[in-house]
Amino acid sequence: LPTSSTLQLQQQTQGMSRHIAQLLKRKGAPARTHQSRDRGRFRYDRYATGSERYFDQRVGAQAPGQTHLRIAVDISGSMSGSRMDAARTLTFALIEAARLADVPVLAYAFDDRVDVIADQQLRGVTSLNTAARLGARGGTFLAPALTRLWQPQLEGQSLTFIITDGGMRPS
Repeated sequence: LPTSSTLQLQQQTQGMSRHIAQLLKRKGAPARTHQSRDRGRFRYDRYATGSERYFDQRVGAQAPGQTHLRIAVDISGSMSGSRMDAARTLTFALIEAARLADVPVLAYAFDDRVDVIADQQLRGVTSLNTAARLGARGGTFLAPALTRLWQPQLEGQSLTFIITDGGMRPS
C-alpha cells in the first residue's frame, strides 16, 4: 500500500511523470513512401506503350526497440535539505514515469553503501515507497553504485540518470 509521503509525491509529480513517460516510449522508424510502378504485378502492355502508372508504396516501417531506465541517486550528507528534496522528487518522478510507460527500471541510492530502490524484484508501489523515503546520510562513493547499476545486462537502449550534487569528500 502507498504511504502518505508516496501519495503526496505522486500528486506533486503527476504531470511531470506523465510527460516523461511519453518521452520514454520509444517510437519506431516511420514508414516512408516510394514510387512503385506496380502493385506487385508487372504489366508489359503498359510498359511497352510507356503508359505505366506509378503508385505510392509504403515501405520501411520498423517496430520500436526496448528501452530501460537506470538511476543512481546520491544520498550522502552533502545532499541534505533542498538538494535531497529535489533528488527525491526527480527519482520518484522517473520511477513513476517508467511504471506508466511500462519500461524496466533499475534504481540505486548510494552513500557509503548501495541500497536498492527499484529492480526486477522490487517494483511498483514498493519502489515508489522506497524512493519517497530517501534521506541524506554518509559519504559519497559513486563507483560501487555504478558497478551495481551496470551489472545486469539488459537488451535495448539504456537511459542512465545519475542524480548528485557532485560534492566529494577529500581523500
